[in-house]
Amino acid sequence: MTVEGSYRYAGKDKNIVLIDLFEDDLAINAFSVSNLLLQLIKDSQLKIILNCEQVKRITSSGLGMLVGIYKQIRERGGQLVLLNLFPHIVDIFVETHLSTLFPMFDNKDDAIKALEEGTLNLND
Repeated sequence: MTVEGSYRYAGKDKNIVLIDLFEDDLAINAFSVSNLLLQLIKDSQLKIILNCEQVKRITSSGLGMLVGIYKQIRERGGQLVLLNLFPHIVDIFVETHLSTLFPMFDNKDDAIKALEEGTLNLND
C-alpha cells in the first residue's frame, strides 16, 4: 500500500500506531491514508496518532476522511489523536467544532501517555 508517510509502533507495549504524514496537503493522499487507517482498524490497531507536522493544508475531503475513520475507531473502543498541527489547521478544527472529537497534541510523548493511560474523554 502506498502512503505518503510511514508508521511505527510506540508506547510501552508497542500497541500505539504512530503515522508520520509526509504530504503537505492531506486531501492529496486522503484515499491512501484512509486505506492504511482502515487496514489498521481491521487488524485491531485502535490507538492511532497521526503526526501532521508536514501537513500544511486540509480540505473538506481530508476532514471528512478523518471523521469517517474517527467513527469507526470509536465504535471499536479506540482513539485517534492528532499531533503537531499547524496553528491555522488547529483553527479549522476549532471553528468546525471537530476539536471536540480529536485530541490534539504538540508533544509526541504527551500523546502516547494520554493513549496509554486512557485519559482522552472528549466526546464519549
